[in-house]
Amino acid sequence: MPEVQAARLTEAHLDLMIGGSATDPPAPWMVADRGTCWKLARDHRPVDADIAAPYPTLVSVGADDDGGTWLIDLEAACVLHVVGDQPAAAGLVRFMAAELATNPWANTVDVALCGVAAELIPLNPTRLAEAAELDIGKLTKSARRIREAAEATGLGVLEGRLSGLGADSWMPSVLLADVGTKHIYSGEVDGVLEELSRLRGRNAIALVAIGPDEVAEGAIRLTVDSAGRLVTPWATLEANRLGHDEATALADLFAASEADAADEPMPIASRVDGTTNDVDVAGALTDDVTDTRNGVGGPTSLLPRPDVEYLAAAATTGEDLAILAPAVTPGIRDRVLSDDATLEADHAGWTDVAETRPKLHLLGPVEVHVAGDSPHDVERRTAYYAELIAYLATRPDGVTPQQMAEAFSMQTNSLHSRIATLRKWLGADPLTEELYLPESTLTAASKARGIPVYQLDGVLSDADLFTRLRARGQARGPAGIEDLVSALRLVAGKPFDQLRPGGYGWLAENPVDHYLTAAIVDVAHIIATHALAENDPELAAWAAERAIAAAPCEDKPRLDLARAQTTLGRPDEAKEYVASEIFNRSDDGDAPLEPSPRTSQVLGLGTL
Repeated sequence: MPEVQAARLTEAHLDLMIGGSATDPPAPWMVADRGTCWKLARDHRPVDADIAAPYPTLVSVGADDDGGTWLIDLEAACVLHVVGDQPAAAGLVRFMAAELATNPWANTVDVALCGVAAELIPLNPTRLAEAAELDIGKLTKSARRIREAAEATGLGVLEGRLSGLGADSWMPSVLLADVGTKHIYSGEVDGVLEELSRLRGRNAIALVAIGPDEVAEGAIRLTVDSAGRLVTPWATLEANRLGHDEATALADLFAASEADAADEPMPIASRVDGTTNDVDVAGALTDDVTDTRNGVGGPTSLLPRPDVEYLAAAATTGEDLAILAPAVTPGIRDRVLSDDATLEADHAGWTDVAETRPKLHLLGPVEVHVAGDSPHDVERRTAYYAELIAYLATRPDGVTPQQMAEAFSMQTNSLHSRIATLRKWLGADPLTEELYLPESTLTAASKARGIPVYQLDGVLSDADLFTRLRARGQARGPAGIEDLVSALRLVAGKPFDQLRPGGYGWLAENPVDHYLTAAIVDVAHIIATHALAENDPELAAWAAERAIAAAPCEDKPRLDLARAQTTLGRPDEAKEYVASEIFNRSDDGDAPLEPSPRTSQVLGLGTL
């Protein structure tokens, strides 16, 4: 394994900055910079391997001017000293702590926080802990134990992780410390460095210190200024930073997610003109335009049979049926259908390869397909401009230039220039010559509100089609199942997958990805419940597998799939599936969680 010091991730490839003796990389890696850099195409899909993560302390520190995301291996650095503007340095170290708490490859890392970032402990108390006193000696002892394990096995840290031999011997210990508030003696750090020098290659410990005083002569130095410009040994970057208040809010959010909190209702969707309509953002009809199911279904419900039949045939509950398949009055049905007269044409355009309208894919990896040539800047930064389109598409009632500039951390003058490039790329409807991204003073929202508003017009989106098909399907009652099937066919994976590194921070305030994930799970469950009651387990299995691909952490589609397997005459396979994919599944590398109340209820019904 190469001694990785840092890494750079771009839209096209992954670069590893190699330390020590340069060697020729194995295929499909390519060598650059006289062997000190290994390159791999980003679209390469590695084979799954049951080994420990070789570089568990890789953390991202910032982005360069070309949009590349840089990561530093803290183990390889051994001692990292962040100097310069101290609030900015603290923000960078908080960001490191947040990554060590949440990165899937860091699940073996033990992180001590001394004088900085303790507010982030609720993110992952298993990995993060506060150290009241600065104990450099403890870090030295950890380094000594790892050296002794290496001598006993004849393996270095990387070789040990790769072989799996003595796996618990190579688990990293990281100390993040504010040495400006917690006094440190340079001799203590020299003791750590001396211990590290006794082991060939890396050890599995790291010290990251912030503070104005010199920490140790052998420390790697990062310098950050108040504007966030970060100077590293490899490149000058825009630093990743996390303020104290942001960190606290993030930790509170994680803590709330651990509690048994009630589900929040879906927000009501807005029309293009800014008024609300009869559906929520997931495409479901709102409560005030539907009738209570009362356990009997009825001819206007998506699932018209009595509840008792669905409960016997499918992996569902009475609460699911009441929420997902209420009755719909004829008046509402006609109103929903008349409100979306272009759905059929738009859906046909999405599947037509000759369609000239731009197409935005959000139900899977984010992609934009536009007819014709791309401007030069778009060719260089396609993922960035795709994000601009995704942002606008998720705000059908428009957004002001000030709101959009703030969301992308830029001045409005810079935004206007990028919008102009985006407008040129999207072009105009060849029949009407209307721009797909009109000037901010000429949009429908601008005319309605009297202020400049950016707003897309005519761009096709799979997410938009999904919610519209769901709404129409629900309004049509039993015949609407075909619309739900059409909607689910649009799903290619997890919503908003494979995002641009460092982008899409605006999803925190408008979590459309979560809304769409919930919508996919619900639509798939309706289809599966219908199919199982109609003795069509193949359709049920197809719907469940689509939902699992989009929401791999959800139990509901897995229960649907298990019920389909049972109906197909494979009950033993269903039981094994439930055992491995529900009771013993881990979504974060930690021990499996207890089944949710709904999962326990479905399993308790005995239909699997």
